Amino acid sequence: MVEDGDTILLDSGTTTLMLARELASFKNITVITNDIMIAMTLSDNDDIQLVMLGGQRRKGVYSLIGPFAEQILNQLNVDKAFLGADSVDLVHGITNSNIEELSLKKTILDISQKTILLADSSKFNNVGFVKVADLERIDTIVTDGGIRKLDPLLDQLRDMNVDIRIAD
Repeated sequence: MVEDGDTILLDSGTTTLMLARELASFKNITVITNDIMIAMTLSDNDDIQLVMLGGQRRKGVYSLIGPFAEQILNQLNVDKAFLGADSVDLVHGITNSNIEELSLKKTILDISQKTILLADSSKFNNVGFVKVADLERIDTIVTDGGIRKLDPLLDQLRDMNVDIRIAD
């Protein structure tokens, strides 16, 4: 899904970190992130233009949040954003357990031309503390094969015209 010349944003999280490891050998892309571990993963590749957002480190994790990060994001144009989520539900949409990340995630949605949600199948049919966005705000969902066990959900997502990509 990442093409030569793309400017992409990787949200913080373990799933987006896995994507960063796949991107580590790419050339001619720009990667923006608020995740310190993602930045470290990509920092050795001089063929990737890496932009690290500033901000305050969230306690216990490797992400930067707050108004500094949001101010920088509002100055940027992003082709594709890869968003992480704690929970995904048909009724409640994309939700998160941490209210501190909410504003940054909403800004990510606002500045990207295309938004791809990366969520493993265990995150579906769950609801977190705060709502990030309705599923209609997402262009594509990338998940694992476990989603097939949730057949009614998979059909309903497709009925909503959400592009589902299953990585086995």
